[in-house]
Amino acid sequence: MNGLATRGRRPSREGGVRECIEGRFMNHAATGRAAVGRTTKGQGSAKDLLGGYRPAAETAGAKPREPRDPRDPRHRDRVANANGANGANAKGAIAPAAAPHAAHAAHAAHAPAQRPEPPWMGRGTRRPNGEVAAVVPPWAQDTFTMPFPKREAQKRNPDNGRRKSGDGLFGAPNHDAQLPAQLPRAREGCAVAFVSKAAEPNSQYRAYMEDRYCIVDPFMKGEFVNETWGFFAVYDGHGGAAAAEHCEAELQRVLAQELRLEKSHRPASPLRDEAVAEALTRTFQKADEQLRQVGAWRFGCTATVALVRRQPATVRIHVANVGDSRALSVDGSGGVQRLSMDHRPTDPAEARRIREEGGFVTMGRVAGELAISRALGDLLLKNSGLTWRPSQCSHDAKRDLALILASDGLWDFAEEKEVGKAVVDCSRHGLEHVAHRLVQEAQRNGSMDNISCLAIFL
Repeated sequence: MNGLATRGRRPSREGGVRECIEGRFMNHAATGRAAVGRTTKGQGSAKDLLGGYRPAAETAGAKPREPRDPRDPRHRDRVANANGANGANAKGAIAPAAAPHAAHAAHAAHAPAQRPEPPWMGRGTRRPNGEVAAVVPPWAQDTFTMPFPKREAQKRNPDNGRRKSGDGLFGAPNHDAQLPAQLPRAREGCAVAFVSKAAEPNSQYRAYMEDRYCIVDPFMKGEFVNETWGFFAVYDGHGGAAAAEHCEAELQRVLAQELRLEKSHRPASPLRDEAVAEALTRTFQKADEQLRQVGAWRFGCTATVALVRRQPATVRIHVANVGDSRALSVDGSGGVQRLSMDHRPTDPAEARRIREEGGFVTMGRVAGELAISRALGDLLLKNSGLTWRPSQCSHDAKRDLALILASDGLWDFAEEKEVGKAVVDCSRHGLEHVAHRLVQEAQRNGSMDNISCLAIFL
C-alpha cells in the first residue's frame, strides 16, 4: 500500500512548470543574459509562460522598470549593441520588447491616417432618369459584361386566386374537360351507384360539429313495385347539434309513414309527384312538432332531403329543404342545376313573407337573431316570421351523373359551376374521394364553418 501510495504522488503541474522555468532563469542569469524577451524556435519566452514571473533573487531590491518605448534612441542603441555582439540573425538575438499598454497607446497616437476607399467601393451615382449606376470594381468588370434580362412585373389575378372554369380541382389544367364522364351503374337492389361522403368540423375555427347527414339506400325496400328508393339528407344545426341529431334519427321514419299513407290511397299505381310532395310537407311539419316536444326553443337546424326514385325507364329526384343547405344536380359534361332554394331574410321575397306573417328583419336576420328564414326548431321565432314549410322540386335525373347535397360551409366558398367541373373531373379517377376534395376546395377558399357533403352518383 505504501509503495502504491508513494508511486502515485507526483508533483503538481503548476509546481513542475515553475521549477523548470526557475531553472532556466538561473541558467540565463549565470551566463549573463536576460531571459526576458528571449525566444527559441517552437517555444515561447519565459515571460510568456509565467505571465511576467521573475525569480525573487532577481527582483529583490530592484526598482520598477519603466516601459521601454521602441522609438527611444537609448533602447535602439542597446538592442543594436546586443545584436552586434551576437550576430543580427544569431539564435538568441535580443528582440525589442514593448510594454503592452504604453506601446499600443504610442502606436495609436502616431498611427497613419486611414487610407481612402477605392472609387469602386463608393456608392453609385444617380442618373438623370432616376436610375442608380452601380460602380463595378476592376477585378469584377469582366463578370458584368452580359446584361441581365428585364423581369416583367407580375399582374395581380383579378379573380382573387379563384380558378377558371376550365381548370381542374386544384387549379391544374383540366385536359379531360371535353370528355364525358362514364356513368356508373346502380348497385343491385339500390337506388344509386355510389355515395361519397365527407364531414369536416373545421375545429380550428369551430368548437363543435353541428352538421349531420343521413343515408338510407335502399329506402322502404320491397314496398314499391318495380321501383327502388333512396333517402339522403343533410342537416345543419345551430345553437347546438340537438335538432340535427333528432332529425337524423327520426325524419326518415316519419317520411316512410307518410309515403305508406299516400300509397294506401292508390295501391296499384306508382306515386305521383304531387303525392310525394304532400308526404314531404307533412313530414317537415311533424318533425317541427317533435322538436317542440323536446324543447327546441332556442336551437334548430336546416334540412335538405332528397328522395332518389329509380324506375325502369327513368330516375326521379324529389327534393325538399328549409334553410340554406343546397342540392345540386351535375350532368356528365359538368353542367349543374340547383334543386333547392336558399331561405335567407336578405331575399326580398322572404323578407316580404316575414313581414306579412307579423315578423321583421333587422341586420339581415329574423328578429335580429337568425340568419335563415326557414328552419326546424327555433320555436321562439316561429311567431316572428320563421317557418318550417319547405321548398320542393321534382327533377328528371336520367342523364345526370351525380347529386350533391352539402351544408352552407361548402356553398358559401365554392361556385356551383366549379363544383360541377370538379365532380366530373374527379369521377374519372375514382368516386371515393370526390366529397373530400370538394370539402378541401372550400377550405382552401377560406371556409371556417362546419362542412358536410354527400356526392351521390346516380
